Amino acid sequence: MKNATAESVPWAWSTGDVAVRLSLVFLLSLAALAYPSLMAYRDRKQANSEMWRGTQSPPWIPQRRLLRGLDLAVEFALAVRDDGLIPFCESRFMLPGKSTVQLYLGGAHIYYTWEPVNIKALHDHKTWHMPRDRKVSMASLLGKGVFTTDGAEWQHSREMLRPSFTRSQVAARVDALEGHVSRALARIPRDGSTIDLSDVFFRLILDVGSEQLFGEPVGALCEEGEDIFGHAWERAMATCFKRSAFVPLLEWLPWANTTTKDMKHVFGIVDAHIQKALDRRRLQQLSGKDASGKRHVFLEELVTRTDDAHRIRTELLNLLAAGRNTTASMLSSTFFILGKRPDVWRKLQDDVATLEGRHPSLEQLKRLSYVDAVLRETLRLYPVVPVLSREAAEDTTLPTGGGADGTAPLMVKKGQLVHFNLSMLHRRKDLHGEYADEFRPERWLDDSVMSIHGPQPTWKYLPFGAGARVCMGQQLGMAYGAYIIVRLCQHFDRLEGRDPREWQGRVAETMTSAHGAKVGLYAREGVGE
Repeated sequence: MKNATAESVPWAWSTGDVAVRLSLVFLLSLAALAYPSLMAYRDRKQANSEMWRGTQSPPWIPQRRLLRGLDLAVEFALAVRDDGLIPFCESRFMLPGKSTVQLYLGGAHIYYTWEPVNIKALHDHKTWHMPRDRKVSMASLLGKGVFTTDGAEWQHSREMLRPSFTRSQVAARVDALEGHVSRALARIPRDGSTIDLSDVFFRLILDVGSEQLFGEPVGALCEEGEDIFGHAWERAMATCFKRSAFVPLLEWLPWANTTTKDMKHVFGIVDAHIQKALDRRRLQQLSGKDASGKRHVFLEELVTRTDDAHRIRTELLNLLAAGRNTTASMLSSTFFILGKRPDVWRKLQDDVATLEGRHPSLEQLKRLSYVDAVLRETLRLYPVVPVLSREAAEDTTLPTGGGADGTAPLMVKKGQLVHFNLSMLHRRKDLHGEYADEFRPERWLDDSVMSIHGPQPTWKYLPFGAGARVCMGQQLGMAYGAYIIVRLCQHFDRLEGRDPREWQGRVAETMTSAHGAKVGLYAREGVGE
């Protein structure tokens, strides 16, 4: 019997037929899989064409675009090195009559704005996310916490922390502040000898913050203390700031974004506190005892919500990053200015005198209107976070800034970076009056000082952010600042500036006075002796 062949078996397929048929099946399958995506792309493109109808591009700043902003990145780095970032931004990015521009910086295409309605739009946390460079550069130190995440992760972190910032908790923390402030006052010469108050403020806030975070201070205010933890923390934060300029490289070379010796030192101290708290929590659960009547500590609150030590450390360090540098930076800039403004110091003394020497409660602090005005004015001219950024999570628009007149909406594609400059926003004369560049606390007390008329945007002053991501600790930070000013006014009746230089901002993760706050203070007779 002959062997069956393709010719002798009518239904048999040749090798060529099989290949053709398999190719057809593959192509049809591919088309079936691709069809929904193609239709979604078509629908998105059609929707975007509707959404982007009438949009125009913002003006470009003067630069050689072929270099993709590599030259501007060098200029930017030099400005940061020389403590001149704020004047650099004003001179390089401001165009006549415009408040939104586009530019290349270090290879990245960026929209740059100081326009209130655009900044308001950028605070929609569903459309705009934290930029990739912040997440990547801070990952080795802060991990995934409230300041480095978006979406469900961010919401979960915020809900974990929210109970610690109620009004009653803030009031209790103010009442517990005096012990630390007394130790800080003891470090200040009473005879007018020059001291840099900036060092005192950073030590003070670190001890205050660490006690509230961990249940005990790290000892930064100890008489002979070297503030080892504080210095390690500062160096670790500085490393993260420097890494933010090299994010693409860090993603290709993850070994370059590992933990440093300083980070490990910080982790070791924090992890020891966490382990003690977890052990206490387990003993409480076994014994059935309730520790809710004790003073509130962030760590103790967190261990009731999770036993994940790494997650607890992440949230604690995120809070430390937010609280320590911001409050101390605000106070340093305040006293740098007070050293040059004896008239403001005298008005502070008059305001504080209404307390008749009493240590203030939170409610009493709120009635000290001039103290509050001084802090607000400091944050207006010298915001501790002068530039923020967002990354578009989807195709969208910004309300204004496009076209020759700068009024058309802007087309924004997913992944687009937008930086917004609060320092430039806070110094706009059309929003803050003719004397917007001058330190005038009275503008917060008397509308006539503003010298402007008509309706004003509510998004013109944002030292603590706004919207869903508004700083949870703003009330606490302002209360701490006010309390410390009050106690210094009660302890010293005369203040002299000891630094002839103008204020300059030193920028890392936050901005503080580059020259500290060198002053001489003279104690009141019979006070603190």
